[in-house]
Parts: sequence; structure tokens; C-alpha cells
Amino acid sequence: MNNYNHTSYTATTTKTFFVAFLFIALSSCGKKENESLTNLSAFRADASQAQVLDYSSINSNTTLTDRANGVDYIVKNELQITSGNLTIKPGVTIQFEDGAGMVVNAGGSLTAIGEKGNEIYFISKSGKRGDWKGITILSNSASNIISYAKIEHGGNAANIYGQANLIIGNSTTTASAEVSYSLLTASAAVGIIIGKGSTVRAFTTNTVSTNTTYPISMHITDAGSLQAGNIYSNNGKEFIELTGSGDEVIQQPSVLHPLNEPFALTGNIISGNNITIQAGTIAYMNNGAQLVLDGKNGNGSLTALGTANQPIRIVGVYGANGAWNSLNFKSSSSPLNQLTYCQITGGGAAVSKDHGMLNFECTYGNINHIEVRNCTISNSASTGIYLQNHTQYNSDIETANTFSSNVGANVFYDLK
Repeated sequence: MNNYNHTSYTATTTKTFFVAFLFIALSSCGKKENESLTNLSAFRADASQAQVLDYSSINSNTTLTDRANGVDYIVKNELQITSGNLTIKPGVTIQFEDGAGMVVNAGGSLTAIGEKGNEIYFISKSGKRGDWKGITILSNSASNIISYAKIEHGGNAANIYGQANLIIGNSTTTASAEVSYSLLTASAAVGIIIGKGSTVRAFTTNTVSTNTTYPISMHITDAGSLQAGNIYSNNGKEFIELTGSGDEVIQQPSVLHPLNEPFALTGNIISGNNITIQAGTIAYMNNGAQLVLDGKNGNGSLTALGTANQPIRIVGVYGANGAWNSLNFKSSSSPLNQLTYCQITGGGAAVSKDHGMLNFECTYGNINHIEVRNCTISNSASTGIYLQNHTQYNSDIETANTFSSNVGANVFYDLK
């Protein structure tokens, strides 16, 4: 295949029909392909006048314009934007064949700005989930903008960066982009994956709908960048997934704030910095999930200050006792450790009966500090609160909180 140098395509024909961007129709869609999703693709299904982009890379400024009725361009393989900016004009439809995709590398950028009623479409050839790899952005360029666009049927498993319609950054490369007024739908997996340290400079007025798993998956340290005003609906897992760094201690702060989509924490998240959970936030815990506040290998702490009218909920994705593990404070002496008006329920798995859903461990004689008031602590598969010797806690910890249906003691004092 040939490398492609700068060309600016000009439109040779004008689209003769109006394309409606049917956000509202998706509110009643199921999680499988159905008539509504098929109709969305059918508007731009005619590829008889399309131009094939059969080169492997773009390495200078390039513009794609609205040139035909139906599909304007066909991508047969993986299109790499290695340098320069790829500009996609309003009304353009790009069709990706099976296993194809688009990667914006560190030296490149993507500017795809459509218009209301004349959106940009990124579609698959067959109209089935996972047929193409989606768009992967590995660039921090301020020119990375997707607006008034529709991305559908991505998430092919062959994408080495992940399975999603849109991927911004990965575990080794940070990236940034702006996404607004766009629809991301019918992925074979996630709607959008945001890698650790990557940023969505603006994420507003989007609809992320009917994806097979989560609408968004991202690192917990980037959760604070999400804004309100987006629509999430009919996804297979109706949560914003938050992940950690495996066994690595995270040294950046994290903020979880209330959105119209709850969070779901996955795996073992170890924080060596402060995590703030704002009033009204819902944080579900996936099966086996654990949040560790590490004061020995960092300055991990948790500040979760709900109110009577806006409590914080930290609960299992599934309602059973012991669905998740614990909030585990390890030698965390920070005065920022405060829990008020929190509903904490369904944890206590994978720990002994004496250890707790709220666990305060003092390693090597180090000190823990915590204040817990006006919280409901229930349905632990072990103890509600475990306090190891050298933990400093409010003296009214038993009477200032409500306990119910914990398998072990409500509060266990380990004075050894």
C-alpha cells in the first residue's frame, strides 16, 4: 500500500437528502441490533460513489469533504495519521471494512467537526457490532476535536489498544481530545476508553448508548474530568467503569462527583493520594473490587462527605453480602479520612470474619486515623468496621452510625 501525502478533496456532488441525527430514538433501543439502529446506518449505506482510501498512512495536512450521496470514503485497512492534521468536513460518511480502523499517532491530529443536521458518520460496512476497530487517538494535539459526529459498530477485538468506538490514550501513551454533540453507539464492547493520564478537554452534550458493556471506561484519577449534561442509555453495563493501576500505588489525587450515570470501581485500586467523593455520588463496587488507601507507600486518604439530602452510596453492583471486598485503610493517618452520610453495603468478601468491610490496618505500628459519622453500614460478609490497634477513631463510632445485617460484629476492636 502507498503512503499518502497532502491532498484536499473537493465535493463533486451535493447530498440530495437530509440526514437526521436521531439521538432520541435510541432511548428505547435494546442492546442488540434492531430496526432503530439499522435505520441510522441505512441513511448512508450507498457506497456506489465512494472513494477508496487504500493507502496506509496520512503524513501531512489532509482534508476530506462531502463528495457523494451516501458513503464518501471507504477505509479498507488501518489508516494511520502519522503527522499533520486530518480534517473531516460536515456531511462526510466514512465506511470501515472488517478489521479496519483509524489511529491518530503522536505527530498527527484529527479534526472532525460536523454540523447539526449535517453530521459526520464513521460506520461499518456490514452494520454489525465489532466489525471495525474504531478510532484510536494517541496524540495530545489541541486540534483533536470530534463534534456533531456519529461513531458506531466499532470495538473489534483485534485493536491492540482496546475494544471501543473511541479510544483516547492507553497505558503507555497519554492523549487528549474534545468530544461534543456526538453519538457513540453499538460498540462490541465499550463506548469510549480513556487511558490513564489522558484527558477529554470537553465532553459535553454527547449520547453514549446501546454499547455492549460500559459507556465509558477510564482510570480513577481522570474521573473528575467528566462533565454533566451527557446522556447514557441502554448500555450493557450502565456504569462508568473506573480502574486502578493494578498493584501500583497511584500517587495522583482523584475526585468522584455526581453524574447522571453511577460509577463502578473494578479490581484492586490502591491510592497513595487523596480520593474525594462528593455528596450525591453513587460508587458501585464490582465483584471482588477493593479500594486501598495506602499511608505506608504514599499518603492515601478518603474524604467522603455526603449530606442528609445527598448521601454518598458505596454499594455492590450485585446486592448480595460479600459481593465486593473492602475500603481498606493501611496506616493512613491523614486527617482527610472522613466519612459522613455514606451508605456502605454489600462488601466484606475475601477477608476473615473479624476483618471488615471498612478495614483499618496499622502495619508495623503505624497509625490510622478515621472519623465515621451518620453512615449506614450494612450487609457485610464479615465485620462492619475493623479497628486494629493504633487506629485513632471518633469515640462515638458505634452510636453515631447505623449498622444492620453484618455477618460479624458491627465494630471489631483488635487490640493486639
